[in-house]
Amino acid sequence: MTENQGRFSRAMDKAGAGDRLSPGQKGPADTSGAKPTKMPFKRVLANSHMPAESVYMLHDRRGGPATETRALRGRLRALKNGAGPRVVTISSAHRAEGKTTTTLNLAAALAEVEEGRVLVVDGDLEAPDLHHVAGIRPKECLNDILKDGLNLDGRVYETAIQRVDVIPARNVADEEGNEIESLLTRRCEELLRKLRNYYSYVLVDTPPVSAAAHAATFGKFSDGVLLVVRLEKTPRMAVRNARETLEDSGAEVLGCVMTHKKHHVPDFIYKLFGQPASYYYQRGPGEHQEDEDAD
Repeated sequence: MTENQGRFSRAMDKAGAGDRLSPGQKGPADTSGAKPTKMPFKRVLANSHMPAESVYMLHDRRGGPATETRALRGRLRALKNGAGPRVVTISSAHRAEGKTTTTLNLAAALAEVEEGRVLVVDGDLEAPDLHHVAGIRPKECLNDILKDGLNLDGRVYETAIQRVDVIPARNVADEEGNEIESLLTRRCEELLRKLRNYYSYVLVDTPPVSAAAHAATFGKFSDGVLLVVRLEKTPRMAVRNARETLEDSGAEVLGCVMTHKKHHVPDFIYKLFGQPASYYYQRGPGEHQEDEDAD
């Protein structure tokens, strides 16, 4: 595990967010996701690599970081009067906040308590990185799904994390970006509605709100958005601007996950955030990437 550490907390009281993720709040006893169903499409079962070490829900399932991720899972499932959002977009104000790692670990935590499967979609068409963290070498991805009438066959990948699947993405700079952007805008709602039919939870990892419109696009058609905020780096105004941009697009901001705590912060500061101090590991930018040329 990396030496970098972070803390789960809620910062939206400072940024002016909506619903509060109450400290110690537990999720409902029953599941809020869809019942298991036979997938009407072929998934890719082979994996090239194990997921990165930053996926601590696989490599260190009983450690403190995993415990805190399960706490976040409980708070998320308790929202909306216990029904819990099932399609969640995860974004940030800036890059290098720990967004992709947070998304994949939360997916693994949700898969522990659901009867069905959990899907993570790489919605970052500017700098897709989910496939590196998940340990897969995709041939086809979200771009091909959008161009092929939302056909999922051979474009959904089963990971080494139990009951967690991934739809990777390809950088739009490698193809006709305007075409993909247009397709995403027109087909996003239908895509998420389709995925909702087959998965208990769908988590969408998007680029930062300030970097591209993808977060707002996915957020509008999701049940809500979680913002990942890097403590002691992300300006409060940037978080507020990201929240306002998402809400102006029609998305509902559910709350924040704070990451990358490197130094001691007095507990009274966390009381201001509405959360006790708690830790989870976070790898630095680029540390998780596999050498794709090495076999």
